[in-house]
Amino acid sequence: FPSDFFTVPDGTQLTGRRVNLPRLDCDQRPSDCEDIEVINSLDGFNLQPRLSIPLDGAIDVTSATSDAIFLLNLGDAAGEHDGSVRRIGINQIVWDPATLTLHAESDELLDQHTRYALIVTSGLRDQSGAAVGASDDLRRFRHELNLGQTQDDRFKDYRKALLDALRAAEGTGVQESDIVSLSVFTTQSVTALLEKIRNQIK
Repeated sequence: FPSDFFTVPDGTQLTGRRVNLPRLDCDQRPSDCEDIEVINSLDGFNLQPRLSIPLDGAIDVTSATSDAIFLLNLGDAAGEHDGSVRRIGINQIVWDPATLTLHAESDELLDQHTRYALIVTSGLRDQSGAAVGASDDLRRFRHELNLGQTQDDRFKDYRKALLDALRAAEGTGVQESDIVSLSVFTTQSVTALLEKIRNQIK
């Protein structure tokens, strides 16, 4: 997380997407429910998001570096992309042993209305020093997309985004076999409202 899997297409938004996090029980958690309603009106995620990577075992936290985990700038979601890919590291690493989740932040403020890939490589190690491996789901997704086994457009769209991210990673010298997890997400348009106001005034 974050992930464009938790968004839906929305042609009224600058990025063409809108956040669509699962609804909570509003009777039990009314304030959280209201917060999610606001978040679900946005056209993307935070410009400096907390990156969350769930794992199925303990890791060597010292291996969680910008060489093993990083972001790739995949280009402006609201315009043409020139094909260039820029790599961004991570910082503020936190390991939560209770949930087996690694948290981090991007090493810099991300560009608005831009698509990013979060890449986790086999440079991340478990406590014995062995490389972390890819999940069965990651191994399957490409095969199932090619065979058209999934009839859900949401899954198909997101798998295509992941495939594009894999190609972009390979373009930077990262082999697909070294990638153990990845996510694609779009950042929000922080100046979209000001731009709409400016255009109305003009």
